[in-house]
Amino acid sequence: MANTSKYTKPFKCPECGQGRLTDIPINADWRCYVTYYPQNLFYLADSIPKCPKCGKEIGVKRFATPELAKEESQRLLYCMRR
Repeated sequence: MANTSKYTKPFKCPECGQGRLTDIPINADWRCYVTYYPQNLFYLADSIPKCPKCGKEIGVKRFATPELAKEESQRLLYCMRR
């Protein structure tokens, strides 16, 4: 793993699975992170990194608990189906 330390791990692009969007703490729970693909949802994200492999911009937001992140994901799915 290039450019990572013993304190962080890479957060990979959910689109291509290869590009590293950012580094997150080694003890962080993956389930606390929600990604936003459509650009009209970027206002919800904490950061909007661009994948170095596929070139897509992905919004990333961290929640305090996995339960809050799951609720947000379900809310987004419900809104997108309408």
